Amino acid sequence: MTSRRADFLALLLLAVIATLLFADVLAGVDGFYMRDLTRYYYPSKQILREVVQHGEFPYWNRYFSAGQPLAANPEHEVFYPLTWLILLPSYNLGFRLLILVHVYIGLWAMYALLRSMEIGPFAATIGALAWGIGGLYLSYINLLPILFCAAWLPLTCLFVRRFLLRHTLRDFAGAGLFLGLQFLVAE
Repeated sequence: MTSRRADFLALLLLAVIATLLFADVLAGVDGFYMRDLTRYYYPSKQILREVVQHGEFPYWNRYFSAGQPLAANPEHEVFYPLTWLILLPSYNLGFRLLILVHVYIGLWAMYALLRSMEIGPFAATIGALAWGIGGLYLSYINLLPILFCAAWLPLTCLFVRRFLLRHTLRDFAGAGLFLGLQFLVAE
């Protein structure tokens, strides 16, 4: 089997496994409910959504206490592009996708990092599964900023590694891009 075909099949397998594991969440039958998700992130993202849908810049949250910053508080990830999934017509779907997209990113990113180390497709798939659906990574689901940064961490490492080996501007830019996404999350 060619290397590209093996990589494609491995990435497909990772997506299928994640989809099967979270099929109930994707279908809307179940949702995420633990710890900080229901007490903090779910309502705060809903407030962010309401503020933006009313045409305001999300600089202030008037609903918590006497008010608090939205855009200036890194917990809200206002400038992180994937946060805007919460603006989908169904808030519940958008919130679930915001979390699940990072599971897929984590799986695929770790696979890419492992493959860059000349690890075979099978071993890289097992390594990606250990990272992306392992206990440590899945425990981050209730702490969204940490989950978001952990999802991009393998791609940051991949491009830093490639830059250190090849010294190309493209690899430096890739490292900067993925590190920048982590900075937008501000964790």
